[in-house]
Amino acid sequence: MKKESFQENGYDVRLTCESHPEQYDVLRKSRNVGYIRLRHGVLHVWCPDAGLDSECVYLAETGYGEFDDDESRGFHMRKALKAIDDWYCKNRRGK
Repeated sequence: MKKESFQENGYDVRLTCESHPEQYDVLRKSRNVGYIRLRHGVLHVWCPDAGLDSECVYLAETGYGEFDDDESRGFHMRKALKAIDDWYCKNRRGK
């Protein structure tokens, strides 16, 4: 997986910073549902965004400062989106 914005399973994943940190906003139906950030070799995924009331739903060490390669990025981005989707499905009731 290349370092770029993409769409997958109803989510719009927008690259907002290419490096140091590499970060993405994740939207569904034009609403923020997730924030993905890789810095110092640690990938954090928060829902619904990076705010004070957000929940960390995925955390992984990825190597030194960035993903090792595009395959590693793809692996962790799929895990991140699965964690966001689980959070979204659990929390969307009544909204």
